[in-house]
Amino acid sequence: MKKITALLSAIMLCSSAYSATQINNQYASTMHPIQTDASMNLLHPPTNISVVNASSDYIYAVVPNSPVNDYVRPGFNDHIYNYDPGVFSTYLVLQDVYRNTFYAQTVCREAIVVVTGYYRNYRINTDSDLCN
Repeated sequence: MKKITALLSAIMLCSSAYSATQINNQYASTMHPIQTDASMNLLHPPTNISVVNASSDYIYAVVPNSPVNDYVRPGFNDHIYNYDPGVFSTYLVLQDVYRNTFYAQTVCREAIVVVTGYYRNYRINTDSDLCN
């Protein structure tokens, strides 16, 4: 009986870990597009986070446990997508060129995050008006 209980516990743990990984793998970005069928491209993704790099340096835009790990050039934007309508917020991490984290927040699914400034002196403006 103990073996059956242990086996069932292991199966439940593995299935919950797999489902969490599955949800995170639905993220995509302009630099790492998701492979979808043609009908998916016709839909507007419920999650569309814009990261605007208005700073003088390269930055990384990262969604932990997902394929999104983008190197954003100065003066360029990155869009982070998720087609799952059940995702209402995303944990976004912004890092400098040396991978030092200068921003780590949960943002809403239509947020616009603008980074200005320079190395070790970044300013972040998070606009979440579109989420309301």
